[in-house]
Amino acid sequence: MKLIHSEYDIKIELKENVVNLLVIEDRSIMSELVCELYNQCNGQDGRFILSDNLKELKIGKEISIVLEPFTINCNERKVISKLYQELEGLALENLYVESMELYSDIIKYSNELCQMVPYNLTTRSDFTPLDIIKLSDVKIEEDTSSLLEKIINYLSVISSICRIRIVVFVNLKTFLNNDELVELYKYANYNKIHLLLIESTYNVDSICEKTIVIDKDKCIIDI
Repeated sequence: MKLIHSEYDIKIELKENVVNLLVIEDRSIMSELVCELYNQCNGQDGRFILSDNLKELKIGKEISIVLEPFTINCNERKVISKLYQELEGLALENLYVESMELYSDIIKYSNELCQMVPYNLTTRSDFTPLDIIKLSDVKIEEDTSSLLEKIINYLSVISSICRIRIVVFVNLKTFLNNDELVELYKYANYNKIHLLLIESTYNVDSICEKTIVIDKDKCIIDI
């Protein structure tokens, strides 16, 4: 896969076992590009293009961007939406009889309760597994003791539930030391998750990093 931005001549080739590092020295360009990629990850238009074998891919379906790792939320809307779809499918396929019995019990409960008051009331009778899942407030458990564990847990969730193949971090090296970065890279490589780190300064941390620098004169330097 390739991620390109023609205006700034950015061409990032996403390969297995390689972490891509994009260093942007100019703050205004950094802000512009991060904002643009963030918006595209959330379904808006932009100038980044992601392709695989000359086929253009939807960035919002393939890339997740993390602006600040401490606020990572495994229960963000797109994760919960995909999770609920998966659980609903499993319920319809494997728990159909149990679901019908549960709906019947809910309807019976509601009807008996309504009969206890002197009002003319109506209740629902068209329940679905999704209604029960939402009522149960199903969530991803987030029990982590370190930032690295939090990030790895997020990678696991976002890749397995949402099928996200590329995760972008902004200034992640500010928060993780070299040993933690190595562990993160190992996890991502083993699970075939492409990492792109957008950083404001250049620091060499790992031989598996492929670095592109946009310097303050807007020149592209491959390292």
